Amino acid sequence: MPDIGMLVVLADFYGVSIPELINGERKSENMNQETRDTAIAMAEYSQVTAKSSRRKVIGILFITFGLFIIISALSIFPSESSWGSIYATLGSIILIAGIYLIIRQLVAKRAVRLSLVFGCAVLLFGFSLVNIVWPKRTQLELENRKAAQLPAFSVSALLDGSWQSGFARWMQDQFSLRDAAVNTQRAADEVLFRKAEEGGILLGKDRWMFTKLFTVDDATRKQLAKNVQAVSEFAANHPGKVTFLLAPSASVIYPEELPAGAPMVDENAMLDDIFAKVGQSADVIELRGTFTDLKDEYLYFKTDHHWTPNGAYRAYEQFCSLKGLTPFDRAAHEPITVTDFQGTHYSATRLWNVENDEITYYPLDSLMTIYKITGEAAYEPETTENIVNMQKFNTRDKYAAFLDGNNGYSTIEGRGTGSILVVKDSYANSFVPYLTENYAKIGVVDFRNFKYGLDSTIEKEGYDEVLVLYNFQTFIADTNLIYISRPSTLS
Repeated sequence: MPDIGMLVVLADFYGVSIPELINGERKSENMNQETRDTAIAMAEYSQVTAKSSRRKVIGILFITFGLFIIISALSIFPSESSWGSIYATLGSIILIAGIYLIIRQLVAKRAVRLSLVFGCAVLLFGFSLVNIVWPKRTQLELENRKAAQLPAFSVSALLDGSWQSGFARWMQDQFSLRDAAVNTQRAADEVLFRKAEEGGILLGKDRWMFTKLFTVDDATRKQLAKNVQAVSEFAANHPGKVTFLLAPSASVIYPEELPAGAPMVDENAMLDDIFAKVGQSADVIELRGTFTDLKDEYLYFKTDHHWTPNGAYRAYEQFCSLKGLTPFDRAAHEPITVTDFQGTHYSATRLWNVENDEITYYPLDSLMTIYKITGEAAYEPETTENIVNMQKFNTRDKYAAFLDGNNGYSTIEGRGTGSILVVKDSYANSFVPYLTENYAKIGVVDFRNFKYGLDSTIEKEGYDEVLVLYNFQTFIADTNLIYISRPSTLS
């Protein structure tokens, strides 16, 4: 049947009523006015209904498109980019427009409609006002980093864009519901977009997380060559004293857990080359075979870039085998297990279905003195404490309990004989406590906070041996390790 509005036009043109037009015969000379009015009302109602349906469809499209822009902006753009906020704001405006079109069909009173739309706008944009008075944070605990602070305003910073960038980072870090928002975003990344990487971390199988290392750039290769040369020269200057232990990455031991097709750098080839060069002047401990044989054990954390205390112990056993030492007897000590550890990889990914790690350690009564470094071979004692700061097991950075973090220079009292100096990155922190079984004195140097050569310290403190212990990914890029071969400035 044709549209009612068209019937009215045809009835007027032929001078008949609509029933006559439908029946095909004339019954009166003039169209009945009542019938005509009814038809016009029906035509107007039909047009209003069609218009309402179109608005509803447009409203639904706006809401869908707005949500798509918001989710895409939060998922695609990195957290430090202000473009994510810009596109999310645009998506919110489109979303509110769609909500208004839907409400307009459901609520007759204009004042009520505006009140509802205003309420939606407050929900979407009101957090910006809340953030102004919300308590500011100095540390983002879940991300294990410092929170951005409000940048100082200056015309020059405004003109070069640095103030805007700093302000955007401040707004993102101080967002009142940041933790929940980041968790929601990361869950959407994995569930909806099936991302295999987040924050430079590869999301592997069985909830494994690995540091992404697809390429080694020229600058890193040059730094690696410098580090290999520095360690080799240092070992040559101290013949028979130096042992070199380089821990492989978890991805080398568990390649089957990597995301399918992940083009990781050929770490095995690089390790072979490093060991061949350093091995000319130092004893080298190769862990790949041992760790591969023991891969069913808990050797590496899934949520952190470190090995576990058990992985450190298996490396320690290889050190004792090389040196002819009797290893620390774990069976003679009662272990303590700390649960719910979420490490650096979790801080970068915030994986929604994370499998928390555990830290099992052995409480020992060995004391450690941490020194303030005042010059070459010049130290002042700052604190003396246990080698495991158990209070830090109650914080997010639980691994920092071992050796109380990364101090420039510290010494530890052991139960063995002789002395050893450990030059290290943080992998050694869970390794060193086992050495208290074999040595009377253990020195620990971390070049991140120690900017001198070691010759004068070795001579002054009378260290019998030196252990250089790093993990592969730190060793190839560390710009501080070159201090190891720096000659003494003391006469």
